[in-house]
Amino acid sequence: MIFIILILGASGYLCTISMQKKMAAIEEITGELEAVSSLSLSLHEAVSYLNNYMIKGDQEERERFKDASEEVKRLFEKVTEIEGRTNIDVSLENARLLYANIDNLAGELLKKEAPLGNKDAIMLILEIQQTADWITQFYIKVHELKDRGKLEKVVKEAESAGRWAGWIQIIGTAIALFVGFMLLKNKQ
Repeated sequence: MIFIILILGASGYLCTISMQKKMAAIEEITGELEAVSSLSLSLHEAVSYLNNYMIKGDQEERERFKDASEEVKRLFEKVTEIEGRTNIDVSLENARLLYANIDNLAGELLKKEAPLGNKDAIMLILEIQQTADWITQFYIKVHELKDRGKLEKVVKEAESAGRWAGWIQIIGTAIALFVGFMLLKNKQ
């Protein structure tokens, strides 16, 4: 009887460890998605400050852009760190170079004192917006493909481990009840 209880306990422990590993993998995937989403959001926030500068020509929008641009650069570093850890072949350097181009174009735009109605400024902001959209779409597509496959695999493994744990618990409980019943019957 004790042997059966030990088997049940060991199987429960192993299933718990397996589920913890699966949950850690899911947390890692969601962390990667969060970093990419934050990068995309910050990138578009920076571009929105440039749009505001186009409309207002306000010095405050310049400062907001500079702060947002620093955040984008920080997030590029974070995403680079994550991508390096997962060994995925993503052209981060191309995306980083495109952002450097946005930064250069923004520098030209911010030099213009009266950007509203200025054809050069309009062309600059359109190019900046298109480049930002391309970077965002690039990251979203890469992570959709990568994480969908990874997440599906982890979820299937977790479901399988859960089913095995359930069957082991049911069979173990049935055996324990049967043995207990037989021992009780033999004592009478």
